[in-house]
Amino acid sequence: MLRVYSRCAAAAYFMAGMLSRNSAAIIVLAGFIVFAGVAKSKAAGSDEEVDRTKALEAALTCNDAAVRFRAVMELGFRCSNGQPGACKRLVQFVVETMNEEENQEAIIRGEENPDVIARIAALAALADAGEAAIPAIRAALQEKKVNAAGQEQLMFALGKMGPKARAAIPMFEARLKDPNVTEGQKMVFRVLLANVGWQSPENAAVILSEVKRGTPAGYEAVHAMAEIQASGVWVKDDMVAALFKWLKTDQPGPDLMDVVSALGALGERASGAERTLARLMEEEAEKKHEPSSILFGFAHARVVGPKKHREAIRRLLKQVGSAAQENVGGVWFFLEDKCVRLITDAEIREATEALSDPDPQVVGGAAWTLGVCGLRASSAAPAMLEVLKKYYEKPMNAGGGYNLSLSLGRMAVESNLAMVADETFLPVIEKLLQSEKAALRMNAMRLEGVVRTMKLQPSKY
Repeated sequence: MLRVYSRCAAAAYFMAGMLSRNSAAIIVLAGFIVFAGVAKSKAAGSDEEVDRTKALEAALTCNDAAVRFRAVMELGFRCSNGQPGACKRLVQFVVETMNEEENQEAIIRGEENPDVIARIAALAALADAGEAAIPAIRAALQEKKVNAAGQEQLMFALGKMGPKARAAIPMFEARLKDPNVTEGQKMVFRVLLANVGWQSPENAAVILSEVKRGTPAGYEAVHAMAEIQASGVWVKDDMVAALFKWLKTDQPGPDLMDVVSALGALGERASGAERTLARLMEEEAEKKHEPSSILFGFAHARVVGPKKHREAIRRLLKQVGSAAQENVGGVWFFLEDKCVRLITDAEIREATEALSDPDPQVVGGAAWTLGVCGLRASSAAPAMLEVLKKYYEKPMNAGGGYNLSLSLGRMAVESNLAMVADETFLPVIEKLLQSEKAALRMNAMRLEGVVRTMKLQPSKY
């Protein structure tokens, strides 16, 4: 454990020094980024894997929040690869951070609390792991050691798995019949049951009726649909129409962000919402409401057809890049909290291609978008490196003045390359360490330290 502590402290100090010329928000965010290079899981059962799992468990208790965040990311991949110990530790981390009073107060205040962000990543990792994570989640729920909010989040993780979580149907049915469960909570369980494959036309009809009527229970249904990105066969055209109605109306109804997220999850099935989403995105941007505008942009990109997708993504990435120049920490938190669920492989491909865009704001937006995806976007690492090489050729003071946009675009790529780079990138890093360009060598030293730190290998620097 001491080894993990000392390494994380040294690397965080080094990163903060590199970025000290930027805003405080950027420096805070750098603490997250420095540990983002990740090592993909190997075959379970070896002594190396046992040691690695122990090291990650130790990292979750490290004083540095960045190490905890990074450990969550790798444990998620190990859980997906069928390592029950990793799944159990992820669930334990969720329980711990949900129960801590400090984190609960941060949630209420809407702050970018480090453990709140790490927990969001942990829940997403559990959902992506599918069946491998179900025993650990079910055990935590049965033990009832997590508070009500934590229980809900773990159940959302199960619901997001879709039919892979059919094993959870009996547990959800029992909650639905529990006399102590409120009507709003029952509606959440109805949505979860529908999404994991509970065959009940009556259940789907009840959900639709409440959403159409705009009851408090209907609001809970829309919220649950947004949280789990419901897109199964049970979400039929009449449900899409009901959601679209709430998107267009000025009357009190479900939370607008929930409606937008639920529609975005449906992709082209919600293509009828394309124009409305585009209008709302522009209106929010004009009001300088960047978070909601960005969310509407991601949803809009999901519902448009293939011909319009690239154009929609470019416009969105430019907006993300522009907003990040004003508030890096806030944009990162919102992307991780609300938008990453709407980022599919298609958006990752488009964002990777956008790295070659001549507009630094588009490039910066692409980098931040890829960064929140972590290893899901590992294929973008080579492209990000090529962009950096080109940026290092451009003077930051071209035209007699400091080019802030170009500088922040480069900083975004530098920072997020560490988020997506994995151990397969080490040979490339080794070559960069021999570069004649000082900027490339410095970045390579940082990347090399990041990847090897989380591999528990000695670094040369």
